[in-house]
Amino acid sequence: MPQTQGLDYYSKVPQNRLDCFLENDIEFIIRYYCPQGWSKLLTLEEAQEICDRGISLVVVYQESNTEKSDFNYENGHRQGIEAISRAEEIGQPYDSAIYFAVDAPAYKLGWIDKVVDYFHGVYDVFAEYSQHNGDSWKIGIYGGYNTVKFMDGRWGINHIWQTIAWSWESDQLQQHEQLDIIQYKVDTSAKPLYFCDTRVDRNKAVVKNYGQFII
Repeated sequence: MPQTQGLDYYSKVPQNRLDCFLENDIEFIIRYYCPQGWSKLLTLEEAQEICDRGISLVVVYQESNTEKSDFNYENGHRQGIEAISRAEEIGQPYDSAIYFAVDAPAYKLGWIDKVVDYFHGVYDVFAEYSQHNGDSWKIGIYGGYNTVKFMDGRWGINHIWQTIAWSWESDQLQQHEQLDIIQYKVDTSAKPLYFCDTRVDRNKAVVKNYGQFII
């Protein structure tokens, strides 16, 4: 089973840190899609700087995506449109993945049905795009164990990025058998996590194709 090391972090870093990542065996970086003008947005310039070093990109769409009110069909549809616009802007190749974040324990909190509605909206946008353009991107989900396990295979989801947050039961880490990426160390305000002088979360891919791409 592959154990490919990766990082996710909030905003663009200087090029010397990308060199440090490469020197320390980082093979992929996860960055954000979001509305234009947001500080965490992956730009074409940044994507090129990462890929020019031979580091693969993975992308996740996230605005807030932390509260029950963030998840409904309308928001999924709107964010799906935004995600496709960002993918077109940087030239993300078809058949790679766009993950969508569920940054809360939706299943345990009892509103997983709202997440289903949200991904219904995402799916409809991607399906319509594919119908008109002949191809599209794959849909992925980021979230805790119960959420990603429940959503796997629903509304076109075929890439799974699980965080260890909200993945513990009786002090035992639960890991979905079909995941692509596991976020195994999480940066928090109480326990900052630094790598090459950058606050990051640590990830590893456990399959060969986890939705990554190079432009």
